[in-house]
Amino acid sequence: MKWVFRAFALSILLPIAAGAQNRPTLHRSHETEYGPNTSSTTNAQMLARIHTIYLEPIGHDLSRTMAAGLKTLGWVRVVTSRSKADAVLSGTCFDARHLKIVHSEVYLNNRRSGAAIWEDEIRVPYGPPPLAQVVDQSARELVAHLQESVRKARGGR
Repeated sequence: MKWVFRAFALSILLPIAAGAQNRPTLHRSHETEYGPNTSSTTNAQMLARIHTIYLEPIGHDLSRTMAAGLKTLGWVRVVTSRSKADAVLSGTCFDARHLKIVHSEVYLNNRRSGAAIWEDEIRVPYGPPPLAQVVDQSARELVAHLQESVRKARGGR
């Protein structure tokens, strides 16, 4: 009778122990050079076809810094006229001084239809480092997340 109890106990405990190693998560992030990738692609087909982006002004000069980063990627051209763009990048960047974080949210939408294509949201602590340095870091991280999303949308792994 003892062996029946032990077999029963093992049949219950082994799956529980195995499942503890692979706990489910609500949001699965992918690591990039700048940390976890928090971006979300809404339309991979549209994202794969983007060749020109217009950047709307975003607080703390985040759009200027992102434009500089996007220009180095090679697959996309930053344009100064909204009418010449395939997609429009807009968003917000603000510092929550009492929390000592910079919160940035960016959205990439199809210029013609306004359809959502891609979005990302990051929070970076500061104080130290200085606010301007953290905004630059945020821009680099957002560009890296966009680059990774485009690579996946174009069939890369």
